[in-house]
Amino acid sequence: MTARWADYVIAFGGPDDLPASLWQAAAESCEGARSMFVLGVGFDPRALVALRQFLHLDHQTPPIVGRIALPPPSAGSGASARSMASANQEAFLELVAGIEVREIEHQEVHAPSNAGPRVARALTSSNFMAEVGHVVIDISSLPANLYFPIVAATLTSVDRQVPGFPLEIQVVACENPEVDAAIIKLGVSEAAVVGGFRGALEHESEPTGTVIWAPVLGEHAGPALRAIHDFLGPGDVCPILPFPARNARRADNLLLEFQVELLDMFRVTPGNLIYADERNPFDLYRTLALLQEKYRHALKALEPTTLTLSTHSSKLLSLGALLAAYEYSLPIVAASALDYEVGELDLASVKAGNHVTCTWLTGRPYR
Repeated sequence: MTARWADYVIAFGGPDDLPASLWQAAAESCEGARSMFVLGVGFDPRALVALRQFLHLDHQTPPIVGRIALPPPSAGSGASARSMASANQEAFLELVAGIEVREIEHQEVHAPSNAGPRVARALTSSNFMAEVGHVVIDISSLPANLYFPIVAATLTSVDRQVPGFPLEIQVVACENPEVDAAIIKLGVSEAAVVGGFRGALEHESEPTGTVIWAPVLGEHAGPALRAIHDFLGPGDVCPILPFPARNARRADNLLLEFQVELLDMFRVTPGNLIYADERNPFDLYRTLALLQEKYRHALKALEPTTLTLSTHSSKLLSLGALLAAYEYSLPIVAASALDYEVGELDLASVKAGNHVTCTWLTGRPYR
């Protein structure tokens, strides 16, 4: 059976490969319906990069901005994160002056895993999507426990052919590994299954049977990795490393950072290491499709066998894991950050490293 995104459409954000061409092509397919750009405005310095590019286009019909309200950084977060969040809020209000904004308000939840499904239901409602034919979801400043259920809910609505729901779904992310490395989680919550991605764990608070864990590694993820490992108790661990990457030594640096966890605690062997293109989510998507098939056949006698994912790296690699989890009903586990700090970062110098990548997931190219 051919994988859903075996053939895919992506714009990597280079000079001759801009996402604007995909946005315009999707908008032209909507026959007068409007385009909506969905984002969260948090502390991440890349939060508004893609929105600026989107609003700069010559839209044939007035666009809509869908804003997912994020909780403000708490008093326990770093001063730099609080300052950046305030600056982003002010810049956002200037950008959307005169533009229709539809907002999903932030609501306190008992557990972080409950927030995503609640936001996803609001986003995919008929009222929120009224008059919309093309949706761009910017995950640059959204936490995984929100954008995983959001993207899954939009794909599900398209697959179920919900009347009036937009068919053109695109996901964008402003990538900059230097910024990713500067963002530090200040404590993590207990590990839990991400809403909408329970997979074979649907009726279990904790996994049973044989669990294979494939974490997508990223800087400063040690506490989250340990929390998830304790929760899953996996029989095997297959860490995913970014290679090729913009920094050719990034995979080596991650192995050094987590050598205690990987070698001493998780007992990872070199043969279990997986490499995926840092900039192409569909590369990891294909790799995980093969991996789940391999384990499903190899461990058939030990059923139930569950390949479980977690993401601690860039948004594009996380998107690759999301697509594989959606297509093959794989569970995703997360240990959400309690607060954030941003390390030393010269915003002017790192700005040149921002690349807005757009993936086209449903609609015109797949008909």
